[in-house]
Amino acid sequence: MIRIGYAGILEHHLKPKHHWLKAIFEYVWTYRPQAVDPSYRSPLPIFHALSELKENFDISPNKIQFQLWGDIDPYFQKCAKDLRLEEIVVIDGFITHHETISRLKQMDILFLPLEKSNSKQHRNLFVPSK
Repeated sequence: MIRIGYAGILEHHLKPKHHWLKAIFEYVWTYRPQAVDPSYRSPLPIFHALSELKENFDISPNKIQFQLWGDIDPYFQKCAKDLRLEEIVVIDGFITHHETISRLKQMDILFLPLEKSNSKQHRNLFVPSK
């Protein structure tokens, strides 16, 4: 089986304004998600590719699995369901740092979504690091 994994935050780019408490955390926290174009930070292209593989090549959950965990927007769970990928796409909530490292080591492929700055001066794509 091929396991694709992602740990972190994925927000849907059409999400409404943040809750006031979350806005305070974003202001205080060093990572500024509002400075990044969120339409680039999405698993949807992989979801659509997996859907095509499932429909046209009979790819099953025992052959490939896409695991996402952390602060994953519920919108992506809905998309996986709409594309009938519930058994291939597994979305979990937060787990400990130790569990995350262990789980990432079990993956064959890591999903590292590119980011693009909202700044007109810095429009290059980049991979965020931790």
